[in-house]
Amino acid sequence: MWQYAPARDGGLLVTRDVPPPERSDDDRRRQGQGASSQPGRPRILVVEDDPDVMDYVVAVLLVSGYEVLEAADAETALATVRDCAGINLLLSDIGLPGEMDGIDLALAVKRAYPGLRVLFMSGNPHEAVSGRRIAREEVDLIVKPFMPHTLTERVAAILSAG
Repeated sequence: MWQYAPARDGGLLVTRDVPPPERSDDDRRRQGQGASSQPGRPRILVVEDDPDVMDYVVAVLLVSGYEVLEAADAETALATVRDCAGINLLLSDIGLPGEMDGIDLALAVKRAYPGLRVLFMSGNPHEAVSGRRIAREEVDLIVKPFMPHTLTERVAAILSAG
């Protein structure tokens, strides 16, 4: 599907939605296992249970030059953190399937790796942290849906801070 929109410079921006290539669960797991982090490329673990959102986020981050690991739930993410050294950022949806949500995951990971930076994603920002064991001011949150530049700017800001 072709889409047309005004460009910032006054021209016409033409885009085409192209579905990402199909990837199996094995492909997703292999992407991070055994791979050594490439020097100069920050490594981001994306935790998202919606395959469409996952594909979108991964594509944006890859195009922006990041190395990306994927997990569809907190348990898989914990195993990935244990198995893959050099993760610079945990980018996690708050609402995840299973016994652990994104906040539980972040708390568990931060206990083991206190320096790891965390950015949460949520489609419901008002309820995202209400009643949780984490203070609102401690939460770095990006609200879904978001534009690619919004994601890359937030990720770059978090990675460059400290």
